[in-house]
Amino acid sequence: RVNSLPEQGQFIFEVLQGRDLTDQVFFSDAYQNIADSEIYENTQGYRNVLYTVSDEAGVKVYGQGSGLERREMISENVDPADAPEKLADNAIQISAEGMILDTEQFAYHEDWDLGDTVNYTDTNLGFSVDKPILEIEETCTIDTVIDVTFGDRVPTIFELLIRRTK
Repeated sequence: RVNSLPEQGQFIFEVLQGRDLTDQVFFSDAYQNIADSEIYENTQGYRNVLYTVSDEAGVKVYGQGSGLERREMISENVDPADAPEKLADNAIQISAEGMILDTEQFAYHEDWDLGDTVNYTDTNLGFSVDKPILEIEETCTIDTVIDVTFGDRVPTIFELLIRRTK
């Protein structure tokens, strides 16, 4: 977390440990504690079938998919125990953004905070997911507006390059 202290001309950096609050904290239009929600799916780099090639085992196939839904990748000398993790690294990334409304139900900094995993539901889209809070943007004017980004952590360019060399 980065806290701005403009009157002192400083920024305070904190490292937070997220908590799993999926059974305790719910953000949903049904509970009227979220507004202006948007859901994003990042399918760039998505793969659901992995072919491993090795001298000892030959070619092995992991994952599933058929027809136009099949997204394949090939990797050499992958330990069979690492195949599920390699597929998980290439899964679809889902994130959501929404404005958290000030209600008595869940208090910011007390009941939930940056890094916590909470339940996010959009009943209009029929979408429900347990995701960590990745980003919180507070805008302080007459009222305080809290915009929150939920979702999967987006890998850095360096992580993507390292992943491709493995």
